[in-house]
Amino acid sequence: MEISRQSAFEAFILVICMLIYSFSSIQAQENLASVELREIAQFGLGIAQDNVSYDRFLVSPNEDYLAVLSSENIEIWSISNQNLISIIERPFGDFGFGVFDWSPDSSQIATITGEIELNIWDVSTGDLVQTLAGIDIGSNGTRGIDWYQTNLIATGSFEYLMWNIESNNSPQTFACHPWGSRLWWSPNGEYVATMGGGSSLIWVCDNQFEKVVSIEGYTTIAWSPDSTEIATVGILNTLRVWDISSGEVLTTSETGESNIRNISWNLDGNRIVTGHLSGEVQIWERLTPNAFGLVTDAFVTGLSDVDWVGNNLITINNMGIIQLWEVIDI
Repeated sequence: MEISRQSAFEAFILVICMLIYSFSSIQAQENLASVELREIAQFGLGIAQDNVSYDRFLVSPNEDYLAVLSSENIEIWSISNQNLISIIERPFGDFGFGVFDWSPDSSQIATITGEIELNIWDVSTGDLVQTLAGIDIGSNGTRGIDWYQTNLIATGSFEYLMWNIESNNSPQTFACHPWGSRLWWSPNGEYVATMGGGSSLIWVCDNQFEKVVSIEGYTTIAWSPDSTEIATVGILNTLRVWDISSGEVLTTSETGESNIRNISWNLDGNRIVTGHLSGEVQIWERLTPNAFGLVTDAFVTGLSDVDWVGNNLITINNMGIIQLWEVIDI
């Protein structure tokens, strides 16, 4: 008789667990269906031309323009009316543009050429307006650039350089990550996050280049708008959010089998978008102060890059097409 009671109790517990799991699955499905994407506009040179491929893009600080890197040039597009403003053409004999960044006032683009020149371009005309001579440090290419103050641009290539565009002096070296080559300044300019290609550690330094904390991350990072958190690609392709003051993980989310290629926060800091090698676009919403949940999982053919503009999304693909998406709560 005791065995029967035990069996009944175990069966009861099993039923309860199944109900809880089913409820959790339903809740997850409801969360996943809480946001959808609706295409607002589609533009880009690939619509009218063949053999156009877009690699990545940057939204201007004022959110009026889009700088899109193709296999050859950098195209400047108006976001509001989807018109092509100008084309910054690859310098003759160069291998093509690598990293680039907007000026804080959204009027210029900075690029690195041949590792020893910093070029400044006017976005309204596509013309070269300034060239600064740099330091040939003999590495394999500049992997990071951040125009974080009006007159200061930081670049990374196994050695970090600070360029002052108001002087003709050679750039000054600075140190943070000992094996680093990529860098991202925080929105408030108080910290710089640095990453090395052969290291799984991201070093966060203050604006005097003293290390504040090190965290785990691969591929890429994104600062929260208030500069207190960093989102990273963690081990086993997880999305992790870290608190900078403590160096602790706030949340870890499984993102599936397809590797994350880029991450971006929206301006209020409550949503993160991840773009994946498979073409997936996943949006994560802050459910609690220390937890994000997946609210949509969409697919964009040939996806190359994704980012926020306001509370909408922009994607580009390898067929030279730019798409603007409205993010709709349902």
